[in-house]
Amino acid sequence: MTLDGLDADEVATLAAATTARPPGPGAAALAQVLRQRTGGNPFLVGELLRHLVETGALDGGDVTAVAAGPAVDDVPESVRWVVGQRLARLGGPVEHVLGLAAVIGHHAEVALLGRVVELGYDSLLSALDTAVAARLLEELPGVPGGYAFHHPIVRDLLYRRLPAGERARAHRRVAEALEALTGGTGRLTELADHFTLAGAPLAGQAVDYAQRAGEQAFAERRYEESAHRHRQALAVLERTHGAEGDPERRGTLLLAQGDAWTAAGQDRPATEAYLRAAAAARTAGSGEQLTRAALGLGGATGFWSVGLDRAVPAGLLGEALEAAGPGGSGTRARLLARLAGWRAVGSLLGSELEARPPGFAEAVAMGRRVGDRRALAAVLADQELAWHGVLRPDGPEAAVAASEELDRLAAEVGDDVLVDQASRARAGALLTVGDLDGLERLAEREARLARTRPVPHHRWLALCLRSAMAMLRGQFRDSERLAVQAVELDRRPLGAPAFLAHGGQLVFLRWLQGRPGEVEALLERLTTQQAWAAHAWSGLLPLAYAGQGRDPEARRQLEGARAGGLGDRRPGVARLVALTGACAQLGDADAAGRLAELLAPWAGHHLAAGHTYLGAADHHLGILAASAGRWEDGRDRFRAARGDRAR
Repeated sequence: MTLDGLDADEVATLAAATTARPPGPGAAALAQVLRQRTGGNPFLVGELLRHLVETGALDGGDVTAVAAGPAVDDVPESVRWVVGQRLARLGGPVEHVLGLAAVIGHHAEVALLGRVVELGYDSLLSALDTAVAARLLEELPGVPGGYAFHHPIVRDLLYRRLPAGERARAHRRVAEALEALTGGTGRLTELADHFTLAGAPLAGQAVDYAQRAGEQAFAERRYEESAHRHRQALAVLERTHGAEGDPERRGTLLLAQGDAWTAAGQDRPATEAYLRAAAAARTAGSGEQLTRAALGLGGATGFWSVGLDRAVPAGLLGEALEAAGPGGSGTRARLLARLAGWRAVGSLLGSELEARPPGFAEAVAMGRRVGDRRALAAVLADQELAWHGVLRPDGPEAAVAASEELDRLAAEVGDDVLVDQASRARAGALLTVGDLDGLERLAEREARLARTRPVPHHRWLALCLRSAMAMLRGQFRDSERLAVQAVELDRRPLGAPAFLAHGGQLVFLRWLQGRPGEVEALLERLTTQQAWAAHAWSGLLPLAYAGQGRDPEARRQLEGARAGGLGDRRPGVARLVALTGACAQLGDADAAGRLAELLAPWAGHHLAAGHTYLGAADHHLGILAASAGRWEDGRDRFRAARGDRAR
């Protein structure tokens, strides 16, 4: 009779009984690790737990670190003795086969084992049968000739019993046998691992296979795996040639690693990889790699490392422009646009303001002139996303036209990143013209893409759009529910915009619901949590002051805005809406007149900060007209706002 092993809950119960204390933080993860390593075997679970208790690993209340360290790596002496006795009874041939199976991994197949063991085929099968009967191995159902270790901890022990030199030689035999078996075209990750562990003489093959495994993972959208494989290739290369050796190959691997981390939404490791790639490119004298590093650093507009001094990417882009030389090219157009985009990032965060994003006109003209459609799409993407959350002086029609062209170009070139950027730009443009049908079609398109692509960008945008549409219709509960669903997705691949979008959505929902006290508390929390956007959040405080009669605070905000030019530079839309509330509270006719001039081109349309709906422009123009004592104009504006919403 075969008994099933303990499940994770039963392991957790046994752990609590062994330690004589209730489960603390990390207990579930520890139980799962113990279950996986032992297959739920009660003896092995008990011995591991006793070992962890005796070594003091479980003395603290939080065992999260234990689940990631000792519980994964340690093999108690009692388990070593028991397994050693069992192996001795089975005989040398079985131990030889199990040792090489352990080198192959947790799973092994006869086809590969037959190429590396020093036994005839019949002897190999006999040894495998003996190991299965001893419950050290088990046959894999549905995999002819496939075996797995019954208890992973036994595999760990067998592997560690091999002397270091013998392990390296065994990995070489496995690597070369696997290469012969696959022709070097499949099982790239296994080939990379075995050649890496075979030692320095085979470092070249290790680098090649790790790089190819990383490229394959990227193509399959397994971005974190891709980053790890390129890092593996880089580690082997640097171990062989030194930290500064072969700079061109190092640059290639670092760029691929940066691209993978960017696609995975890991901004800080991506930043580090691109900066190291730029240094390698300088050493190698490669202008092409320097350009790739400059364009990669911080990612496309809308994704950046919030802890990065923007002078760093701006300097690198200038360096790449100098290396690219004068004249027009798609590359130069992209560099100019990205430089303009970085200069515009400050306005999104409210900390640095430009009169207008510089460089875009030159970049767009160059992109059109050289006929590089991919470069033109990238330039337009940077330009349109730089306007997110900023009052565009050429009005909403220009945004709609530009987003239509970008959407078409991105689809034509078939680049996932450009398609994502185009969808974001299109969403903002459609929201400003109140095109609910267009927004619904775009949301449905993004939902379809989400079903076929593993990254959460499309699902996030679909939810954000539906939240904005609910907000536009006055369905505030639905809007908040959808916004929460969006932010509860894996936010790392979405970058800083996901945090900004969710925070902004909640702030304006609370404001529209007439809950100013909650607006202030929310802004204070956002300022603490997102210090990199503190200036932007503090600029929305008039939304809280207006409902609480706090005139002095509102006046300080308005005077600060007036001292800064009150829109002479690139005014943020959310900030203008907040200042409109301050004008209404204080009855400041002069400030109301200036804000009305800024908003006038948007009459008949809607205001949005990215994908956060901020109301009909005519509604805010009506408030400003009333604040300036122009009552009839205000009445007409409010009527127009009702018409805007009805459309």
